[in-house]
Amino acid sequence: MATPARTWFDDRGLALASASGAAGPAQLPLFLGALHYWRVPPAHWEAALAGLRDLGLTAVETPVPWSVHEPAPGAWRWSGAQDLRRFTELAARAKLAVVLRVGPAANAELTGLGFPDDVLRDPEIWARTAHGSPALLPLPPRSVTLPSYASAKLHARVARWYQALAAQVDSMCAPGGPVVALAVDHEAHLSFRRGAYDLDYHPEALARWAAQHPAWPDPPRAWAADDEERCLAWVAFKEREVAWSLGRLAAALDDAGLGALARLHGLPLQHRGARAISEHLGGVVARHSHGPVRVAELRRNALRALGSAALPLALECGVGEAPWFPPSGGPAADQARAVTLLAAGARGLGFSMAVERERWAGGLVDTHGRPLPGSQWAPALLRALQEVDFPALRRRPAVAVLSADSEARLGEASCLMDPLPPVVSQLLGLGEAGHAELGAPSAAVARRWQAAVELALERAGVAYAVLDEEAPGEELARYRAVIAPVATHLSRALWHTLQQLVEHHPVTVVLGPWAPERDERGQPWQESPLSGRDAAAATRRARPGRVGRLRPGSLEDLEGLAADLAPLADPLPFRVATAECALELAWDAGGAPRALFVFNDAALPQTAELHVRYDAADDGARPTAVRDVFSGERIAVVEGMLRVPLPPASVRMFLTDF
Repeated sequence: MATPARTWFDDRGLALASASGAAGPAQLPLFLGALHYWRVPPAHWEAALAGLRDLGLTAVETPVPWSVHEPAPGAWRWSGAQDLRRFTELAARAKLAVVLRVGPAANAELTGLGFPDDVLRDPEIWARTAHGSPALLPLPPRSVTLPSYASAKLHARVARWYQALAAQVDSMCAPGGPVVALAVDHEAHLSFRRGAYDLDYHPEALARWAAQHPAWPDPPRAWAADDEERCLAWVAFKEREVAWSLGRLAAALDDAGLGALARLHGLPLQHRGARAISEHLGGVVARHSHGPVRVAELRRNALRALGSAALPLALECGVGEAPWFPPSGGPAADQARAVTLLAAGARGLGFSMAVERERWAGGLVDTHGRPLPGSQWAPALLRALQEVDFPALRRRPAVAVLSADSEARLGEASCLMDPLPPVVSQLLGLGEAGHAELGAPSAAVARRWQAAVELALERAGVAYAVLDEEAPGEELARYRAVIAPVATHLSRALWHTLQQLVEHHPVTVVLGPWAPERDERGQPWQESPLSGRDAAAATRRARPGRVGRLRPGSLEDLEGLAADLAPLADPLPFRVATAECALELAWDAGGAPRALFVFNDAALPQTAELHVRYDAADDGARPTAVRDVFSGERIAVVEGMLRVPLPPASVRMFLTDF
């Protein structure tokens, strides 16, 4: 018999099973702050937790590093600074829920990512490169050998760790206790080394590859154009391995008696395979964002990352910075990052490093719970989110842009930088397509087309969401239009989904600018789908949907592309009329825009002009002004116009007055 759920995710945040005598499940909006308990003197825990509560947060999130609690095999430490039970009791006293980051990779800037040294020294557990050598990662003050999540021995050790952890926290779990969710692992396990042919060639991974691909018992070790199908299969296999290994971790939590708690996993903003991970994990994939902020780039990355999530969460929103990385911009950048993630649709927000600590610079409060300089924006933001019940608000995108995942896999498989990971190409600023800029030309072209379509939709005032190729038809049918930028590769499953959309739903499907030549495996189409003849025939038939194509010259004609896509827009009460400014809206259940996010993408200050328009029937809900969340400045609607001053490369958040 399945264990009844104690907590679970719904479309607003976290739901908690009803306690004795309660009428129904309780709701917990997910606004979290990180506190690393073992790094804070226990005498300060109570004050630090009170500081988080006073900010307006609903929960504290903390890593529970395996290496801190089991520094040597069987040598468990659960007292003093490692007294997790007492920490959770104090959190409950502070009226904060608790989310535990249970690993095994806790990261937390620990030298071994939170793995005990004996695990990192075990050759049977080591991740392997294409040449069979151990995979090393430099982590101050030394390099460590990365563990392989393909290793059964690693998973056996993790199962023991979860059993020991469960013995400490089981009595502290909701609904009677404060522990409401578990963050399983922290990174996309080997995401630090994500080159296509770098990792993981562990013997057990190779055995699974051979079982799944009997025609190719040995995986590729480098790109070869005449071996495209096998190379693409290897990249897709590695994505499945991430989901499979997280599924094993989830099963170990079940066996430890912690299966009734909601689970989540933190991924970088631009990571493929989120749907598969959620399916295997039985929980939610939450995204994290750190580093320097360029609001236009972060906004588009966040839209790409959050669009496919059933519950969009950004539960590791960077606050402060690692001292060995380039400066991220200080409190102003922290504020811009949080607001941008909310504008992209995040319904939950978590502040990483909310309490200052070692190996990190900055935060929101010190270890005594006192606000740090420049942190006053955080309580102002949290008050505003509570005022409008932000988890209940929704973006209303009219258009779905499908990410070219098949092309992205080709770009990863063929990149000349391999085995260097994609993060290196981002640091080098290779171009819009990043890693794919040095791969197969079609991958870079597809990525540029997607970026152009997104920018053109913004210029045209069309709200959009970015979904992955695996988006089901019933999800796509909710949009007025679906755009799939195609260079040469298109998934056969996606093509079938698009056909069904046109056949059965009043959706405009826009492909192009060229008919695809190959499928996701690199195999040629016998007949290219939606050629010009096919598109015209599909339009003539009595179908509820329509088919269109992008014009090939639009990549160099952004204004023309924006004009082509403008008819896809829904009539909106606000429309930005200033070049290089963008607008996002969050709507309540009654159809009123409650929050506005106004962006200036330009390098110079601008005053964004927003036309305010309502039909006569909407006079009762006509906004009269907007109010800045942070400064309290009120800007009135004058003659149907809002004029919003914006600093260079910035974002402002407003609540509407009616």
